[in-house]
Amino acid sequence: MELQTDRCQFLVNCLDLSEAAQVDGARWERFQLDHLNDDGQLRIEDKARQIAWSFTVAAEALANAVLYAESTIFVSINLEEAREKVRYAKRILENLNVGGLPSSLPITSWAWNLPMAGAFSHCRAVHRVARRE
Repeated sequence: MELQTDRCQFLVNCLDLSEAAQVDGARWERFQLDHLNDDGQLRIEDKARQIAWSFTVAAEALANAVLYAESTIFVSINLEEAREKVRYAKRILENLNVGGLPSSLPITSWAWNLPMAGAFSHCRAVHRVARRE
């Protein structure tokens, strides 16, 4: 598969995927490369559970922070889901084989309740991968 974007090339060439994913022999799947090659402003994706989609978008956010000084904000169903993306982003940063990067980027998560229809309230969580200054 052709690596069409700087983001895709950067992650494929510079990330120790097995270490970052904590999976021996990990390799990029076609859907992940398709996602990383997509520069569209809006995406609608149909995905299954447990396919490393969260890992992929965390990697994409980190690549955008490093390459383009771009911040990314995610909204997750709860704080634990948001923390999962933060853990992924930190592991990805730790396993980039690139010199001159800071040892950490400001990656944070927080939560608040949003009132929903009726008497129910769901916890929503947000995490942010900040741009490299």
